[in-house]
Amino acid sequence: MKPILWLAPMDGFTDAACRSIAQYIRDTYWDKDKYDFFLWTEFMTADGFVRNPEWVIHHLETTPNQKNLIAQIFGGNEEALLYTAKKLNKDYKNRFIGIELNMGCPANNVMKSWGWAELIKNKKRSLKIIKNLRKTIDMPFSIKTRTGTNEQDKLNQLEFLLQASPYVDMITIHGRTTAQGYGPNPDRNFIYQLKEQLPNQKIIGNGGIASYEDIEKMRENLDGVMIWQAAIGNPWIFTPHLPTPQEKLTTILNHIQLIKERNSSEEHLQRSLMEFRKHLYSYVKGIPGSKEFKVECNHIKEYDTLVEHIKNFFSWL
Repeated sequence: MKPILWLAPMDGFTDAACRSIAQYIRDTYWDKDKYDFFLWTEFMTADGFVRNPEWVIHHLETTPNQKNLIAQIFGGNEEALLYTAKKLNKDYKNRFIGIELNMGCPANNVMKSWGWAELIKNKKRSLKIIKNLRKTIDMPFSIKTRTGTNEQDKLNQLEFLLQASPYVDMITIHGRTTAQGYGPNPDRNFIYQLKEQLPNQKIIGNGGIASYEDIEKMRENLDGVMIWQAAIGNPWIFTPHLPTPQEKLTTILNHIQLIKERNSSEEHLQRSLMEFRKHLYSYVKGIPGSKEFKVECNHIKEYDTLVEHIKNFFSWL
């Protein structure tokens, strides 16, 4: 089986447009015989889906070119998680190849409601949730987590993952503890150790990947590698290809066009364009004049004006 590369789920970043661009870059520049490429949706709150599915279902939007897409849910309410997983398994099976429980993101507002990384603290309760989710769905089921709450918790976390392994099809490990957040020095040895103890389990490593060369190095001991921060504004990281300025411009314009196509109202479009700036600023990072370009972008709200500003910035091509 080929190793897997993944675009990590990031709320407010990896929407349908972002994933579509990543898939296009992969299909255009990648050695298709070397890796498989998988995508995750943005996080979707199970509590929000129970209360008002129309309010959160946009997190699961996709495009026809996206392949190997996994729906990711989060929350601390077991009843809501089971209900959401069951509905996704029944009504959205044609969109996704699996469902994943996120129990690793350290956002405080969600942890207060017993979601994400807060699930790591109460391992007995979390193991029960995992077992019940496994019974609820017949699609592939996976979890994404961390190395523990802190350094002292790592041994307990390793034991927890060994216990959870029979009930999941894949485990993704972010190589930092909850206390570390997104700080430096992810612990890849923890991930390798888990793989050694679970040689038949699919283990994906995440954290600290900065280049395609680093992907090659990390994935040798694992079944795959997931990338988050380094992929924003740089979907080429999944390939050995280095983009030309013209390729960057074309990709940016395609990305913003996808955003426009998926927003029917001016209000929604402006909100999406605000979020797009996070991608745009990463796309132009390191290009001379990018600092001034970003300052001017902050005052632009209209789609056409922003597109023209982008084209003018690359007019030296």
